[in-house]
Amino acid sequence: MPKTNLPPAFALLFAAAAEPSSRFIAPPAAGPGDAAWQITAFRQDEDGAWQCDVAIFASAATCRCGGAINLFPAPDEDCRQHVLAAYRHYGEDFLKHIDGEFAFALIDAASETIILARDRFGAQALYYAADGQNLAVANTLAGLSHLLRREPAINAEYMFDFLARNVPEPDHTIYQGVHVLPPGYFLAFQAGAALVKSYWSLTPGMPMAVPKDPAAALRELLIAALKKRLPDQGKIIVELSGGLDSSALLGFLTDIVGPERLVAVTRAFAPAYRDERRDELAYAEEAARHCGLPLVVVDEEVLNPLPALERYFDWMGNFSPNPYHDISTPMNRRMTAFGASAVVAGLGGDEGVSLPGDIALPQLFLQGRWLVLWRTLGEIKKVYGHSRWKLFRHWLLPKLPPPWLDDGIAALRMLEETRLQRLVLLRGDARRAIGGGGKKYQGRHERTMAKEIAAGVLGPLFIQTGEITQFFAWRHGLRFLHPFLDKDIIAYTVALPPETFLMDGWRRGLFRRAIAGAVPKSIAERRTKSPFSLPFPLYIRAAEEMILDMCRQANHPAWDYLDRRALAVLTRQICREEISYQIELAAVVAGKTAAMAMFLGNRAKYWREKSR
Repeated sequence: MPKTNLPPAFALLFAAAAEPSSRFIAPPAAGPGDAAWQITAFRQDEDGAWQCDVAIFASAATCRCGGAINLFPAPDEDCRQHVLAAYRHYGEDFLKHIDGEFAFALIDAASETIILARDRFGAQALYYAADGQNLAVANTLAGLSHLLRREPAINAEYMFDFLARNVPEPDHTIYQGVHVLPPGYFLAFQAGAALVKSYWSLTPGMPMAVPKDPAAALRELLIAALKKRLPDQGKIIVELSGGLDSSALLGFLTDIVGPERLVAVTRAFAPAYRDERRDELAYAEEAARHCGLPLVVVDEEVLNPLPALERYFDWMGNFSPNPYHDISTPMNRRMTAFGASAVVAGLGGDEGVSLPGDIALPQLFLQGRWLVLWRTLGEIKKVYGHSRWKLFRHWLLPKLPPPWLDDGIAALRMLEETRLQRLVLLRGDARRAIGGGGKKYQGRHERTMAKEIAAGVLGPLFIQTGEITQFFAWRHGLRFLHPFLDKDIIAYTVALPPETFLMDGWRRGLFRRAIAGAVPKSIAERRTKSPFSLPFPLYIRAAEEMILDMCRQANHPAWDYLDRRALAVLTRQICREEISYQIELAAVVAGKTAAMAMFLGNRAKYWREKSR
């Protein structure tokens, strides 16, 4: 490649703070006298239209670095300077010194290298496609589509993986040849070759000495994670669910910034759609009252989700794992009305500080630590009143991973769900073309704590859900903060011995002790937690005509891959039968399949228009 006249280094940062942008870079074939790299940036405005931005070049005089770089800045701060400063100061190891949520492309013109990087937990997305000397980069598939010369083929393997198990390959997308950079990885593109490497891993380098007070250490880490994410001014919204995680965040924030800067918001369905068995409203009210705050309750609407999903595909071009988000959700509209830009949410708490407790007993069993296991079961017996043998049989055995117990145990537990999922997957001829066979989807579990947590925190469904949450927030000028997704908290929980998490005989005992006083006693001693109950069958019933109309279109692009008759039959069943657990499962499957079909139709329309 010819030498360039660019500065020695510069960076583009994708959606670093709060702008819903999609930026990409493309190195064209360099002719005589041309620069080696052509830099283009596109921004998506509120109406979904694409506007051209100017790439920002940073001079050497503006790059300074003083230790670790925190990319949780004020909204008006240019994070690109921080990235460049770290790169100049630390060289190839600069990513280890950056903390925050980021996805960026940095070009070092001196070495003619492009470096792509993504944050440790995938809060920001980064898609790329490499073709010889060309590299296309964007934080949305829609942005990437502006660069691609032709429509990429559909990745049917990804589609089948996603619909069957929610576990597609971590770096693949719905398009063949288009990849997503995994969390905690960077890509170096030089001389037409792309090399992907990990710069951070959940696996601890060495065993950690257990602190004298593990709960106090966890409490300090939680408070530190909150402090480094909070804006200096303005209202801060806490999204309450009534559980341990969000209630603890509200309690800690009350001490850190005071109740006058906080707004406690929860969501509930209108009484006509509310499931009292899963209603968390009373607990959310108690958490707010404990902190001296009124609780703002936003009633969610039960609407046809597909029109909103269609708008989402127009904007993002990505396949959504959850078709029930509404881009103009009443929750986001109400939160925007408070004039706040930061929303603190408990996403990641279940995976980061709860999952270790869930797998602690199996870990003790697999490691042969029988005495510790026996004593632990005794402590749990005191709380729940069951015998050690009953706990072993009904709590521990179902959690033991294959091949200790046969894969058939898991298959029997999920028999109905598996049957319904496979009913509406790919067409028979497409399904037979998928490689790997049935054993590929048996879902073997890993045996180490770090790998178990990685599966929960870094799983494709978890990452994509967070990515979509961020997008919907940006549409309303909000920025979601997830303190539980903090590298120091996750590293700490990975390194602790499994039995630590069962303090006082409680599931999540370590976390309960760490948040003591920050939440009401009634919440700290909760033994069950109901998820926010989305009435999936009601959503499908609201979208019935739209789904059936799509199924009647024999030439719809989706039916090259999906079985439209099976989708129609399942949709009618959901809309005619009384709601039950099986119908709820069927509604989830039907919704996912309808969303996939809509995505395929939307993409075909996009490429038809682009080729004109």
